[in-house]
Amino acid sequence: MFTVTFYSYKGGVGRTMALANTAHRLSARGKRVFLLDFDLEAPGLDAFFSDESSRPGLVEYVADYIKTGAVPDLKEFVSEIAPGSGSQNRGRIFCMRAGKGDEEYQERLARLNWKDFYAQNQGFLFVENLKGAIQSAYEPDYVLVDSRTGLTDVSGICTLQIPNLVVFMFALNDQNLAGTATIYRSVVQNKLNRPIDTLLVASPVPDAPSFVDLREQRLGKAKERLGRGVDVILPFAPFAAFEETIVAPRTGTHLGEAYDLLCGSILDSNKFDVLTLLKEARRLRKEGDPERAEAKYRQITEAFPDNPDVWSSYGMFLRASRNAKDASQAFQKAISLNGSPHNYAELASTLLTMGDERSASENFYRFLEHSSSVQHILTYTELFDSRGQIEPAIAGYHRAIELCPEDERATVPLNQLGNLYMYAKNPAKAVVFYKKAQQLIPNELAITFNLARALQLLGSEEEARRHFERATQMYEQTQAIQMIPAKRANAMQAMGLAYIALGNRDKAQQNLLGALETAEKTAAPIFSALQYREVAPRAFWEETSAVLRQLKDPETATRLA
Repeated sequence: MFTVTFYSYKGGVGRTMALANTAHRLSARGKRVFLLDFDLEAPGLDAFFSDESSRPGLVEYVADYIKTGAVPDLKEFVSEIAPGSGSQNRGRIFCMRAGKGDEEYQERLARLNWKDFYAQNQGFLFVENLKGAIQSAYEPDYVLVDSRTGLTDVSGICTLQIPNLVVFMFALNDQNLAGTATIYRSVVQNKLNRPIDTLLVASPVPDAPSFVDLREQRLGKAKERLGRGVDVILPFAPFAAFEETIVAPRTGTHLGEAYDLLCGSILDSNKFDVLTLLKEARRLRKEGDPERAEAKYRQITEAFPDNPDVWSSYGMFLRASRNAKDASQAFQKAISLNGSPHNYAELASTLLTMGDERSASENFYRFLEHSSSVQHILTYTELFDSRGQIEPAIAGYHRAIELCPEDERATVPLNQLGNLYMYAKNPAKAVVFYKKAQQLIPNELAITFNLARALQLLGSEEEARRHFERATQMYEQTQAIQMIPAKRANAMQAMGLAYIALGNRDKAQQNLLGALETAEKTAAPIFSALQYREVAPRAFWEETSAVLRQLKDPETATRLA
């Protein structure tokens, strides 16, 4: 259990909103989160996480203890917060509110004197017992505490006795910096001799160009006052001034990205969090220290043997280390723990590298059955496609189309299905998928050419010619020279074939020569418009040269056209 207190010397810095967004992000990463609202005079968590408003909270919990001398059952004062609509959160969030907020709450709060409580009712041990009860009853990975502002007895409890980490949130004006510096020093130099980490968060900070110089000046002032630089900057977001908002992770907004960074910084502060340990293992691997990375992964799997993410990450490390057999066992372990579609896909791709095509296909089909991510399906399907595994690839593209039949995203799997059927010498089926793709994106060069080529092979010369003409028009309006070499070679070869079909020998020869020249400059595989599969540059050069030789022979050229 890692406890984080969000503290601000003054209000108006978005402290509670930052806490709520951090809880949402931790939950999205599979963490169990416990929220403790210690801002008893002005509780704010209810606005973000609505639950049973009649349920008592921390004030009633303390009052019952003072009245009876016995610690109440914690579960009567805690609610579980349901994830928002459409949430993909894997973790859980629990909340101990400040209290009911009714007249009786106000009376109990007015009678609660924390100095007397600590002196007469063993308040220190009570808070320690509360920490233990939270751990015992809910086993949270993180406890997030919303502290009262200012210099108070409650803020002292929240910043000194409870936390492993204090997130100091402050504006960049002099009053905020002075007050924050006082509390910051009391935490860093605490008399309890507790190791308490800190994060410095400036909020809200305008990022408009007209404020750049002033912004840097004030950040420098903060560094001078606090003795170190700011860790995270939360930008000013106008919408946040009007409503309590959960900004979903990785949404691309400036404030959302800042909350992502704040959450990541909190995770990094917890040196025993599995995500932090995995990040360290990946760093060692990236820095070219496989032995230490292997040792770190073994340490993590021993510490978290029932965590599927650990085994999945270890499997990817082992596969990258060319230990496919052990990697497959790691992925199988991950699957046995939670059956994630991702792990089925990783196991399938690992088995494919081992040459076990049957088992690879079986696990790939399980992945398709459980996955609803079009992007992930296309990524793994293209791997099977590139390895010549036609049936699994066809199944994968069909599954992607099933998930977005009328969406432009379907054009990729539709075109790829057409290519597979062209490779399988079945242009009739290819035409069906190319036409569907063209309906979604009418002006896509590759789809238009492929449709023309399939129609040509079916003997539909007039219809094929119309599409070849359209393809060459689109091609002449593009800058093929800006393509990467392998794609440029493919485009020039395809257009050479299109110009042959249209009887334009000069442009056909020009493009085929360009394809040859480009193929000589790349070592990457090139997609062949003749075979409908990727081939080595030398094979591409040879087949293109053969077409060019036939084009130069008048009799053969007539047959080609």
